[in-house]
Amino acid sequence: MARVEFDRYLFSRQLKAKADRFQSPRLRQMIAVFSEHTGAEIDGDLDRVMATMNPDPIFFVHHPSGDSGPKGWDAVKTMYADMFATRMNYMEMDYQRIVVDDDTVMVEFKQRKIIPGRMLTPGSSWAAVVEAGGETVDPNAYYLSQGRAVVIAPFDAECRMMGEHSFGGPKPIVRRLTPEEMPADY
Repeated sequence: MARVEFDRYLFSRQLKAKADRFQSPRLRQMIAVFSEHTGAEIDGDLDRVMATMNPDPIFFVHHPSGDSGPKGWDAVKTMYADMFATRMNYMEMDYQRIVVDDDTVMVEFKQRKIIPGRMLTPGSSWAAVVEAGGETVDPNAYYLSQGRAVVIAPFDAECRMMGEHSFGGPKPIVRRLTPEEMPADY
């Protein structure tokens, strides 16, 4: 099979095109901060990610059983540190819609992400998706997840992100990648 290619910085070009349409310095700054935050997340740069946040960020990760988002500086920093340590930040986001007002950036997007098999713990929602496809999770393999999401990022008066509200779409498609399919820079 062919190598799976990712355009990991597609989001940046899409946000810049949106920012170029605005006259408002605040709206342009919010998009710049959101783009910096997302780029730092893709790059695995904890200091840069946290520099985009206000002192008490609150994340809501909405799903049918409730909210699992971290609350507060230390919890958010730990979430990102864990994400980077496990390489769960290797992804591509293709923004389908970008909505900006004086206080919020909202993006709707298609997301592709590589998930290490060791992260698909028995009983987890990710493992259930793989197993529903008739496959047993291999902790030494890598999986490609494809799905949709919406992220709403509120901003404070100083143009810092106050956190995120994230909503996933229907169950993502998750399949095992062969070694030949793995991106060269993973």
